This record gives sequence, C-alpha cells and structure tokens, in this order.
Amino acid sequence: MKRKNILYVFLLSIFLFGTLSSAVLAGEVVDQIKYSPTQSSFSSEVTQIKNSEADGVIIVAFPEDAKLIFSEAKSQNLDLKWFGTDGIASTSVTNESSIRDYLDGRLFGTTPSSGTNPGAATLFQQYLDDLDAIGGTKGIFGDYAYDAVLLAAAAVKDAGSYDGVAIRNSLYKVANGFKGATGENKAFDCNGEPIEQSYDYWKAENGAVATLKARAVTFSGISNATTETCFGKDITPGSTVDLGNVVKIGFLYPKTGGLAPIAQGLLDGARAAAYRINQSADYSFDVVLVAEDSGSGEGDIPANSANALASQGIQVIVGAAASAATLAAANVLIPKHIPLISYASTSPAITDLDDDGFVFRVVASDVFQGKALARLADEQGVTKAFVINRNDAYGNGVADEFSKEFKTLGEEEGGTGGALIPGFEFSMFVLSLVSLTALTIALSYRRKRRT
Repeated sequence: MKRKNILYVFLLSIFLFGTLSSAVLAGEVVDQIKYSPTQSSFSSEVTQIKNSEADGVIIVAFPEDAKLIFSEAKSQNLDLKWFGTDGIASTSVTNESSIRDYLDGRLFGTTPSSGTNPGAATLFQQYLDDLDAIGGTKGIFGDYAYDAVLLAAAAVKDAGSYDGVAIRNSLYKVANGFKGATGENKAFDCNGEPIEQSYDYWKAENGAVATLKARAVTFSGISNATTETCFGKDITPGSTVDLGNVVKIGFLYPKTGGLAPIAQGLLDGARAAAYRINQSADYSFDVVLVAEDSGSGEGDIPANSANALASQGIQVIVGAAASAATLAAANVLIPKHIPLISYASTSPAITDLDDDGFVFRVVASDVFQGKALARLADEQGVTKAFVINRNDAYGNGVADEFSKEFKTLGEEEGGTGGALIPGFEFSMFVLSLVSLTALTIALSYRRKRRT
C-alpha cells in the first residue's frame, strides 16, 4: 500500500468516525428554570442562561411573561436562538415594538396546525368566511374554538335532548369523521382526545408569526371511540329537556390573565361557529353563546365561572384555554355530568383525569407538542438546550416532554434523520472504523521499517 493511499484511508477513517459519532449524540438539557406565572422580573434567570453552555433556549410561556423575558434577554445582549410553543405564537409578542427587532429571525416555535394542508377537505375557508361575516378577528386557536362549538352543537342535535350525559355520548359519535377547520377527522379516543394532530413550525419575521414549515410533524394512529367501547358502565341520563328553539352553549375564555392578548380571537372563533349554525337549515335550533372569563388558571376564577354557567342549566361547555383553568373547571363540571370541550388546553395531566368521559379536547396533549418542539430545535442545530418554563400544568407538561424527546433524538434517530443504515449496528461500524485506523497505522509503520 502506498503511503499516500494509507494517509487517505487514515484521514477518511477519522472523518467518518467524527462525523457519524457526532450525528448520533443525543441532545442535552444543560439546565432548567421553572418560574412563577406571577413573576415580573427575570434578570437573574436570563443571566443564568447567558452564563450556561446552552446554544439554544426553550421557552414555554404565555405572552405577557414571554415579553418580560425577551425584554431582559435583549437588554443583556443574549445572542441565542429561542424556541417557543403555541403559548407565544402571537403578534402581541412578535410585534411588540420594544423587542420586535430582537425576536426577528431569532424566535422559532411550534403550534398545532390548522386545516390548511393542500387538498384537505376541511372547513378552514368556511371559518375565515364566517369570521368576516361577524366582523371577527383571526387569532391563534380561534379555529379550534370554532370546531369545538360546532361539535357541541352537533352532539346536542344528535342527542335530541338537552342533557349532559346524552350530549357526552353523542360527542363520541358525531366527532367520528367530522371535518372541521382544523382537520379532516376530529374523532376522539377513549380519553376524549384527538386521534391525530399535526404541528406547524413558525418563526418571528418582520413582527409576524410566519409559517416556517406547515404540518412539519404529524402524530396519528390512535383508534377512534364510542361510549360503548370506552366505558364499562354508563351514567343514566337525567330528565330530558326539550331542545326548543334556542340552545345555550357555555364558553370559557381568558378575558383576563396571561392569555388575555389572544382572548378576542378565541371568542370570535366561537361566535363564528354560532353564526354558521344559526345560518344553517340543518339545525332546528339557534345557538346562544354564554361566555364567562376563565382567566389563565389563576385562583378561583375558572371554578367560579364554571359554576356560574352550570347554575344557568347549561348542559355543554366549551373551554377553557389555559390547562390549569380547564382542570379547575373540570373538577366542578364532572360531578354535574356536564361535558367540557377544550379548544386549547394541552397539558398531559388532562389525559389522566378520572372524568367518566365528560372532558374532551380538540387539540392534542403536549406529549406531542414537546416532541415536535424537540425536533424543531434539533433541526435548527441546537445540541445543548436551556429550558425556561411557567411552573404550571402547561409549562411543566411541554418542558418535560421536550426534555424526554430531546435527550433521545440522536440516539433514536441519528440526529434529525432516521437510521443511518437500516438493520445495521452502528456501534459495530464505529468499531470497524477504529480497527481500520489501527490497521492503517500498523501498515504505515511496517512499510517504513521495510524501507
């Protein structure tokens, strides 16, 4: 073997070993901060991030606290990419004048997709048309609120009576194959959760929340459900109440608190759905929305509002937005046998509720958004992530799932791709490269001695 060839083989071995071994290194979460949702100063937290080894920051926040964090990061000249979720996918954050220039091109994120994938037979355009008809504003999760109200009305119609148990049973039925603004099939599993969920990647660009990649990640495969397959025993419906000409649907939304900046878009999504139902000849009744403030999970607001709606005899309620608010409202409504359909609550804690099937949501658990967020950060080249999140059901849920996924991405997927060579044991390949390197050196040494 010529010395030049030996050198080429040696260098190629070193290159392949270095490249492939780095490709399978799992991501590292270097540190995590859980902050109080009522916190108003983040100087020490940003300093901690700045002094870490992180090359990217994961933030799970609501708009108001996110703006405080970003403002502090700007003042400290923290030059790192940020990765957020649906909680901050709002122009109230990206177009805030004091931080807009800092966030442009630096803030990325994930959010549940709307039904806008090419060729999808969804009601997304109908949602936009109905918004225009009522003079409403398009906002994050407004389309999910739209779908939740449509499902509630369809279940009342199918039940043929205004009774919470009958409506609950019909929700499983009418959701199967239901085409909404946010997807082609809004069927529920036995936990009252979607059987499929897609996520978009977005970035802050010129003050806007710009789509980076539509439907970047899709999770599916859960079987849809009926009350018969999900529950061993049913609850006897209460006394049947005739539908009459008007059906009230309760609506819980964050008029106050950390999610207040997105409240109008949510309310308008619900109003647009009521408009659609009331314009349709398919319903023998008109829908009247009865809206109450759920806050963003703070104090007794969500529980008090849920009680206020129940005291009016309302038998189906749509909401809330914040996971903590939905959990608080659910604790009030489950014993009363009143179905609750959330349009934006994503905490994994909701999945495990002992709710007798009365709690639903039209958006999937953050088990999946955490995975999508980890994949986005990985694709953007982050290897050492610093996590800062609200210390509540939503913040902890996303952060935990992100960390689990991010730490295993490289091990399971070889970086951002799949297996390097299907069925091939990578550790044996690396061992072969090391052996080849050793052999090359040995041959070179032997060649040298013979001359």
